[in-house]
Amino acid sequence: MIQIWFRFPPKFVLGYLATWLLLWGVGFAVGAAVSWKFMTGGITPQTELFRYFFFALTFMSIGLTTRFKTLAEIKAGRMIVAYIVSLTIIILIGLALSIVFFAGLPPP
Repeated sequence: MIQIWFRFPPKFVLGYLATWLLLWGVGFAVGAAVSWKFMTGGITPQTELFRYFFFALTFMSIGLTTRFKTLAEIKAGRMIVAYIVSLTIIILIGLALSIVFFAGLPPP
């Protein structure tokens, strides 16, 4: 567990933890009976704003903690290429799984 703290930027880890706790608390506060009234299938207008906000917050957190100068100093070119290749594979797997699971469903 301590390796996660050292390998990831603290702001990023704390941001995700705070977001998870906030959404967990909102889920318990609202309750299933009340939330059912808002759910009409898929992402609702009430939650779409949160989805965009947290998506932007994720990438802003990554951007704030990236040190490109350090990457250039250690000549991390091969590591960056390996990351891009693995990320491409993960995206393709995610796309394939999304097509399999959500085929035939109307978009939200």
